[in-house]
Amino acid sequence: MTQEIGTHSIAIERTLNVGQGNCMLIAARNALFTVSLTGSLFCSFVVAVVAQVAFATEPFHYSAVLRNGKKVGDLVPGISTLEGVIRMFPAAKENYPGNPRPPIGYPEVKIGKVQPEPATVFNPPGTSYALFFDDNDKLVIVEDAHSPLAGLGPQAVHKRFPALKDTGHDERVIELQGQLDSCIVMMVLFSAQTRKVTRVAYAYTCPTGNSETTLRAESSHRS
Repeated sequence: MTQEIGTHSIAIERTLNVGQGNCMLIAARNALFTVSLTGSLFCSFVVAVVAQVAFATEPFHYSAVLRNGKKVGDLVPGISTLEGVIRMFPAAKENYPGNPRPPIGYPEVKIGKVQPEPATVFNPPGTSYALFFDDNDKLVIVEDAHSPLAGLGPQAVHKRFPALKDTGHDERVIELQGQLDSCIVMMVLFSAQTRKVTRVAYAYTCPTGNSETTLRAESSHRS
């Protein structure tokens, strides 16, 4: 699962280590004082604040990898643009069926601040991705039909991601969704027959600036 949220987790872990190091210095400087309990509580508070800041400031990165295993860059929902993403992947022929086009459908986000309403979908050559962009040309949904989670069942996935909850199931599919951070919702689909992961998607659930669709979605959500 390093590929799934590796960059995001590493940044937070490094930040936590810095916070803990600062706390050790504070404890050393105050060793002559009988305030060890207060110092400990203060250090815990510092680490907690640092962690919150890291989550708030470090964008979610999804490593883009071709089917041959070559990494071509990072997809950053809410930041990556359609033009930039197209340049990231191998050039496609003019008649390539996966070229940018209006989407027929897209994964439905059932939790979060905003329901993305993609205006464009792009299937990069050499991948199993469906990348959805809003009318501001910002990446709002990354769908991976060959996720590293493929082959796992609902219990195994939930064990790795406790925030995931059952958001719907029928005779064909089982769906889990959960909030990874304040703007990212993870969605996992399973085959109801095999009970194995078929698709994993990540949706950006915060407004992307001037996008009319996401802003409308936010207004509807508030009402």
